[in-house]
Amino acid sequence: NGWHIYLHKQIMGPCPGIDLESARNLILLTLSLIKEHLIKSATDLSEGGLAVALVESIIRAPEPVGAEITLPERVRPDIELFSEAQSRILVSAEAENIARIEKECTRLGFRAIRIGTTSSVEHLKVSGLIDISKNAMLHSIQHLPW
Repeated sequence: NGWHIYLHKQIMGPCPGIDLESARNLILLTLSLIKEHLIKSATDLSEGGLAVALVESIIRAPEPVGAEITLPERVRPDIELFSEAQSRILVSAEAENIARIEKECTRLGFRAIRIGTTSSVEHLKVSGLIDISKNAMLHSIQHLPW
């Protein structure tokens, strides 16, 4: 992934496999949820993983938004934050739509995991690991080494 390339200056490892049927069904599910106005936003986690998707979502939001995230304790936090595994989508939704979204995901064989909440405070907090304002994100982006 991009984080590994940056750290080690090399591309290595096998290309992850992808289930094209499952990927197609996930896209169709997401489009259906959008059409039914059940989700407010959706972004894939392909380039940079969850951490990059969260930052991009806050920076690009048309109105002030922030998030407080609790990472699932399935794998190491760096893997959870930067994994570019196939067919994963980060969505935001109103609280009253969450049960229906989870039901639709389950019905179609997908796992939906609630990882946090959003607010109008332009700040990102992740499991005691990340605590950064939108202004600090923008400042950091201007000074990236690539």
